[in-house]
Amino acid sequence: MIEFLVWFVACFMSTMGFTYLYYKLTDTKICFKFVTFFIFVIGVFLITAIKYFNITTISSISYFIYFPILFYSIKKMKFAKFIFYIFIIYLYGIFLDLISMLFVTLIHNFIYFDMYGYIAQIVLSLIIFIAFVIMANSKVIKNFTNNLFKKVKKISYFDFTLISFAIFVLLMSIVMLYNLSNLNMIILSIALVLILTLFFVLLIKVRINLAENEIFLELLKKNNDFYIKIEDENRIFKHNLMAKMLSIKSVSGKNSRQLIDDFLKSFNNNMDFSIQIQDMPYGLNGIIYEKIYSYLGKLHIKIDNKINFDIFTKLKPRRYNVFVEKMIIVLDNAIESSMKSVDKILVINLYFEGDNIILDIKNTFSSSLNLDELGQINYSTKGRRRGLGLFSALRDNEVNLSIKIVNNLFVSKIVAKQNLNVEE
Repeated sequence: MIEFLVWFVACFMSTMGFTYLYYKLTDTKICFKFVTFFIFVIGVFLITAIKYFNITTISSISYFIYFPILFYSIKKMKFAKFIFYIFIIYLYGIFLDLISMLFVTLIHNFIYFDMYGYIAQIVLSLIIFIAFVIMANSKVIKNFTNNLFKKVKKISYFDFTLISFAIFVLLMSIVMLYNLSNLNMIILSIALVLILTLFFVLLIKVRINLAENEIFLELLKKNNDFYIKIEDENRIFKHNLMAKMLSIKSVSGKNSRQLIDDFLKSFNNNMDFSIQIQDMPYGLNGIIYEKIYSYLGKLHIKIDNKINFDIFTKLKPRRYNVFVEKMIIVLDNAIESSMKSVDKILVINLYFEGDNIILDIKNTFSSSLNLDELGQINYSTKGRRRGLGLFSALRDNEVNLSIKIVNNLFVSKIVAKQNLNVEE
């Protein structure tokens, strides 16, 4: 009975070590699962019985059958990845087992004890368990495993076949080398070597062609990514050019505005410049009214402008340009988003606080927004290849732009610090 308990404790600790390592390497959250717990307990009892009764026919393969079942109940994953983690954990287990045996043997040389006794078995299992825990929490081991998986994942089935074939040829060569005394074997060996060599050369040739195709495709992808990036930058430039022209228009005279409108129309026929407005207001009011004029009967718009001075006199041209650019981007997005919503609310607040000129734009929206991804070049609720305007606005630090959701309203806040050396 004592021997059975010793084997049970040893199997329990080793299984716990393997399982804990699997949890950590696969980034699986440790939580109670009845199926996993049941498989764990039954497996430990079965392996203990196999060891206790010394059933040698299945003792050596018991772990190879038990652990895949246990690990699959913990976390399901793709077959190739699952096999990799099973294999690598086996290798780690063999490595730790060898290290622990060397450690115990080294101690045995200085202190005599029964290496096959009950206490030695439990101590050895405990050492392996502790080693598993240390290895599972090691960033070096985890990074090594992840990097190894990335490299193994790049191995194609063709590469695997080629390696297997090379091993087969090597083994056949060794077998034939030991049977060269027979003349018939010599003739057969020569014929077989020629055939195998031919196939091997053909496989190598196919592999070289595949490698060249992979290099070509990688180069093509890099070039394609470069052209996409250039196209995105051109679209950002075009968008910012429109904003800067409107910025100039907001502080220009009547004749200059007509010239700018003509330029903008020739540059982009899809833009609406609200030519119905005969007398465009000066400054930011002019830009705001020009943007919202077409939507006055479609949206619930509220504007609160508490600034009674010319903003252009408070900001240098560079900062005024960026402020207007960000305002146009945010305002365009707010109008489009609120138009698609149910309540169709758009609120614009412009005020002066301390040394800062602040513009708050609040709007309703219909899509689920991810604030963590909003502003990235490939993220937009409007469809593919959108979101460049907000991406451009967020990357310029001359004027601060922050975004958040408050009470089911999307809030954009633009803050421009007054240049202290600009006279009022």
